[in-house]
Amino acid sequence: MATPAVTTTEELVLAAAATCIRANGVRRTTIEEVARVAGVSRGTVYRYWPTKDDLVTAAFSRATAEFVQESLAVLDAAPTLLDGLVANARLVRAYVPAQALLGLDETEPEAVAMLLTRDLPALMGPWIEIWVPYVARAQATGEIRAGLDPRRVAEWVLRILVSVVTTPGVSVDLDDPEDLGNFLRDHLIAGLG
Repeated sequence: MATPAVTTTEELVLAAAATCIRANGVRRTTIEEVARVAGVSRGTVYRYWPTKDDLVTAAFSRATAEFVQESLAVLDAAPTLLDGLVANARLVRAYVPAQALLGLDETEPEAVAMLLTRDLPALMGPWIEIWVPYVARAQATGEIRAGLDPRRVAEWVLRILVSVVTTPGVSVDLDDPEDLGNFLRDHLIAGLG
């Protein structure tokens, strides 16, 4: 989960924006502060993003793109859908709050709640597409039954992963890979088998 090297002014400003959002939340982050942290002028920030909303959107897009790369690496390395689910669930729990959500779960939990309710359908589309080939692979190997619509299965998988991040475990220790794996195998994979 290493932060990529910053090589352009645009990347420098986006990294600074992420740092400011993590420290202060979106509401208290200002263009002036981002410029100071990046070591550039306000005008430089405005050259790339005409409004604070544009800058915040770009910072979240960058964080999401980084998470997608981490997630794909985990999924590519997993020999089965279950292994991919467990590894991705662990990644989601470890990575999303601090990295992809830029710490907003701590500074502005209401913004995260809005993101995970009102804005979730728009965010889910690309994620569903990411999971489709892994679902298809699991169908081809017999891990889950053929005949299921891979996109609908991918949406179900994604919904489970969202719940792993947003709700605490009651009968399952979500931070224990073995317990989480057994839970997902018994209740998700078994239902798809």
